[in-house]
Amino acid sequence: MIKRGKYGIYKGSEYRIVETNNGVELISKNESDLLQGFIRDDWDGSIFCKDVQKNELELAYYITPYVLYKGRKFGIAAGDGSTDSVIIGTTYKSEADELGMKNVNKSEYEMSVNLKDVELIEEKKPIWGFTLDKEN
Repeated sequence: MIKRGKYGIYKGSEYRIVETNNGVELISKNESDLLQGFIRDDWDGSIFCKDVQKNELELAYYITPYVLYKGRKFGIAAGDGSTDSVIIGTTYKSEADELGMKNVNKSEYEMSVNLKDVELIEEKKPIWGFTLDKEN
């Protein structure tokens, strides 16, 4: 799975997080989190949720995924890791021509690449006043 969006560390585990009026909702797909006070989602039984306060988080950050392909860093235009490929893009025509990308819009070029041909990079930026240490 390719992670993108807000994530937080709560009691040593990483969860996707959603800001609410009263704090933060932790999102899990791990049924064993029911033992940690999570509640099964009414709409999707494979998702488990728990409301906590922001100050209960050890860390909170936003993840932006990138890939390294042929020595270059690209943003992921589409794909979440559920298939074996992602779509990468650029606005540089010379780069697009060199890599054989298709023009999809004015000055926008894309191509599908196999996940085994790229290195996935997660850029984490702290949110809500948290700071990242060297381990994160």
